[in-house]
Amino acid sequence: FFIYGRSSCPFCIEACRILKTRDIWHKFFDLESDRRFLNEAKQFYGYKTVPMILRLDSKTHTANFIGGCDSLKEFLDAQ
Repeated sequence: FFIYGRSSCPFCIEACRILKTRDIWHKFFDLESDRRFLNEAKQFYGYKTVPMILRLDSKTHTANFIGGCDSLKEFLDAQ
């Protein structure tokens, strides 16, 4: 999983914690100080808040947008 967010965001911290406790590999991209890239990412994914979570498909090597922290929980619970 790739997580784009801010280190000061409790939902970003929670998303990382969930993946860590389930022993799922993830990479957190802290955009706290890079507002320009953060705004570009929000525009690209059509998402207004952080975290923005993507799942890397090991078969196709593509990243699929999951959503935020609640969407991550729903996705993992459905597995």
